[in-house]
Amino acid sequence: MCGLTAVLNSESNIVSGLDKFITDATIVTQLRGADSTGMYQINGNLELQSYKKAVDGSTFISMPKAAELLADADVSYVTVVHNRKATTGKINNANAHPFIHENSNGEDDFALVHNGTIEDWDKKKFSTDTEALAARINDNGAQGLDDLYGAWSIIWTDMESQITHMATNGERPLHYAFVKDKSVVLICSEAGMLSWLAERNKLELEDDAIYEAETHQTYAFPLHDVRQFTKTPIKKVIPRQTKTYSYSNVTDNRRPRIISEVKEIERQARANTLTDFSSLTTVTPLTTTTRCSRSINGLSQEETDALFNWTGEHEVTARAVPIYKDTDNFNVYLDVISNANPYAPVGNNDAIVVRCTSATQAANLMRYNEIEITVKGMQEDGYFIGLPPTAGQLSNGILTLAPAGYSLPY
Repeated sequence: MCGLTAVLNSESNIVSGLDKFITDATIVTQLRGADSTGMYQINGNLELQSYKKAVDGSTFISMPKAAELLADADVSYVTVVHNRKATTGKINNANAHPFIHENSNGEDDFALVHNGTIEDWDKKKFSTDTEALAARINDNGAQGLDDLYGAWSIIWTDMESQITHMATNGERPLHYAFVKDKSVVLICSEAGMLSWLAERNKLELEDDAIYEAETHQTYAFPLHDVRQFTKTPIKKVIPRQTKTYSYSNVTDNRRPRIISEVKEIERQARANTLTDFSSLTTVTPLTTTTRCSRSINGLSQEETDALFNWTGEHEVTARAVPIYKDTDNFNVYLDVISNANPYAPVGNNDAIVVRCTSATQAANLMRYNEIEITVKGMQEDGYFIGLPPTAGQLSNGILTLAPAGYSLPY
């Protein structure tokens, strides 16, 4: 989670409060990320300047260079601030946002900030996903967002076209508003932050309205008149659906049995007779019934003992197939077909339960031929139960699940 804030200012006269708005935002938006802070600015001479440090927002505003740029927000075309919560890459000055590119003359002419996590980037070539994303958009323009996997809200400025862009796929928040009677746009990750910052700095919003950025649309704000903005559709990601898994006869033969057992669990739950022995969510070899086994992939006795006591830091990763959806509770049962974690294997006779929040969400999950599961954390009694998947996880065919705070599927 990171925080984005921007002031896009096409006014010829000074608009009081813009400098304080963006300075206050640098402090309060560190709630969304305090690992690093950075900013870029297009000044009145159409020069791109930037500054970033691996410090929190409160520390950042006290640095002379940052304070100078923030103070110039009311006389600059663009001022964008990023508060980083590190997800990929080390916490250092280089990995802070923005990411800058130069033109053929060696002049800075492109800057980008990003909230989210991008998939399928070259980890050998780039230090972070955002560095890779900046290169992709610098090379391809807004079309670089087509078929972009991951979660993202992005702001970037291209000096060649003299346009500032913003875009989101809905997996990270992004909001904007116009200052009343001014050619000024305010942008914040969170609507509540934008409203509070505007009111605090006496910036009256047009129609008292804050807009949520439409998903899969690139907004283009010309530097000289931000009210003449346009929107261009982004090609949406096609959900990843792998080829149908080639099951062996053994796998095929056990699927009806698993479905039968799942239905029996559902029946017992409604009759209030469900017990620990009823659950299909036990994960071998970490359950009490298999703790006599002390040889796992050549691990030492100390390492193996640590795994048996595992409750939080490790992960179970597996491939699975949605096989059954109960109608009353919207739970989806996933049949594990392959395991990718040598330290916490999932047994072939196990299933993982995903507790969905609606029939639609459960139906969306059931449509996959095969899905990748990563479960973070384990409850002490050896049970896994997945929290509801987000829309982004569903669209990518990848679930990252965490303990839900209980040990039975009902």
